[in-house]
Amino acid sequence: MLANKTLSTLIRNVCIRRNFCLSQKILRENIGVKCGVSAKQSKPIHTNKERFLQASAKSLKSERLGSMLQIKTEISNVRVLPDKTELVIEWIDGHESLFQASWLRFHCFCPSCYSSADGLYKIDIERFKKNLTISSTSWNQSEQVLKVHFDNDVPSNHVALLPYDWLRENCYCDVCLKQKLSDRDVITKNSQKPKKMPVVDYDEIKDNPDQFLFDFMHHTFEVGYCKILNFPKEDELFMKFAESLGPVESNPYGYYNGTYFDDVKNAGAVDNVGQTNVDLPFHQDYRYVDTCGQTILHNCIRFDDCVKGGESIMVDLFQVAEILRDESPEDFKVMTKVPVIYENVNSNKRHFQIQKTHIEVDYNGKVTSCLWSGDLRPRLQVRQSDVTRYYKAHKKLSEIMKREELHIRFRHVTGSLVAMNNRRMVHKRTQFESNGGVRHFKQLSLHTAFMRNNYMLLAKKLGRVVSPPMTGNGSFF
Repeated sequence: MLANKTLSTLIRNVCIRRNFCLSQKILRENIGVKCGVSAKQSKPIHTNKERFLQASAKSLKSERLGSMLQIKTEISNVRVLPDKTELVIEWIDGHESLFQASWLRFHCFCPSCYSSADGLYKIDIERFKKNLTISSTSWNQSEQVLKVHFDNDVPSNHVALLPYDWLRENCYCDVCLKQKLSDRDVITKNSQKPKKMPVVDYDEIKDNPDQFLFDFMHHTFEVGYCKILNFPKEDELFMKFAESLGPVESNPYGYYNGTYFDDVKNAGAVDNVGQTNVDLPFHQDYRYVDTCGQTILHNCIRFDDCVKGGESIMVDLFQVAEILRDESPEDFKVMTKVPVIYENVNSNKRHFQIQKTHIEVDYNGKVTSCLWSGDLRPRLQVRQSDVTRYYKAHKKLSEIMKREELHIRFRHVTGSLVAMNNRRMVHKRTQFESNGGVRHFKQLSLHTAFMRNNYMLLAKKLGRVVSPPMTGNGSFF
C-alpha cells in the first residue's frame, strides 16, 4: 500500500511539473509579458490566451491537490461589492470569505506572477495604481480555480488565477485567523498540561527510523522537551543522529576548541560555570548569541551513582510569561518593551553581546519568544524612567519561575539524551558533590527552523496531519 502511494505521488509530481512547464511555455510564446511590464511587446490572440488560461488552471489544480489535504472546497457564489474593491466568496458549506482586490491581484498563481517551481515572486507592486478594482470574475467547479479580471491591470490582458483550496486555506476572516492561531500555538496549549517527560527508546530507530524521528521531533515541538533512552555515547553516532534532525550549529565553547560539541563535565573550569559543581540558576544556553542553541541536545555520557545532587529542573518560560500577563499586566508590558543586554565577554576568546526584551509578542499579541539567562548579569542601557520598572517586573517574573508546581524535575542517567527547545524552556542544575564520581555531558545545538522543515516533510511522508508548530523563534509562523 505504501509503495503504491509513493509511486502515485511520484507520478503526480511529474505531471505537475509537466503541466507547469507547459503553461510557462505557452506564456512565453503567446503572451510574452511579465507582470509589471508593459503589454505592448505582445498582443496574443484570443484563442492563445484561452489556451494559456486552461493550461494554467489545469496545472494549478494538479499542483494544489498534490501539496495539501484534498478537502472539498466548492464555490457557491461570488459577489463583487459595489465599490469593486472587494469581493465575497460564498462557499458551499455556508462559510463566507471577503477578499480585497489588491490582496487577490498580488497573490495571483498564474506562471507570469509566481513560479511554483522555485517560489520566485514576479510581481512589481509599485507599477500598479493605488486602488485596484475588480471588473469581473468567473469560476469553474471542474478547474477549481477562481479567475479575476481587474481594471487597469498590469499587463492589461492579465487574468488572476486563484485555486479554490488555497483561497479557503488563506481566508483571513476573524474566525479563520483565530483557528489558524490556535492550530499553530502548540506551546500555549501544551504548557497548560500536567508535566511529564516524554520518553522514546533509541533501539526503536532500527525498526522504523522515520516514525522514530517523527515521534521524537513531535514531542520536542509540542511539549518542549523529550528524552531518549539507550542513546549511544560515541561522538560519531551522536553527530549523525543530530544531523538527521537538522543542521548542527557551532557554539561559543566548542568553536574555540575546533569542535561542534560543548563538553560539560565537573572539571572545575574557570571560564565555563557549567564545568563546576555549583548551583546554576534558571537559564537558557548561549542566549547572548542570537542564532545559536535554538534546540539543545544533552547527551549524558556518564553520571555516576555516587554523585550526590546535580539534578535538572526545567520550566516552560512561555507558561511563565502567560501567568505574568494574567497576574501583573503592567509587569508583562515592561518585559515586552524594556530590553536588557546579555553578554559573554572574555578578553581571550569571546565577545558576544545582545540586547533584547525578555518577552516578544507579535501582531496578534501572542508570545513568540522568551529570553532568560539567570546565570548572566542583565545589564541595562535604557532610559532612567524604565530602570525601576524593569527591576520590579524582573523580580515578579523570577518569582513565578520558582514556583514548584511549574517545575519539571529529573536526574539524567548514563546513556540518555534529552532534547530541549532552548527558545521556550529554561533549565537549572542543583549543586552536587562528586564523591570521586563523574558527571559528564556532551551538547550539540540545532537550528530549529530546519528541524521544523524536516518534521513537516516527514509528517507528509508518513501521512500524518500536523500544523507547522510555533517554535519560539520570534515568529508565530
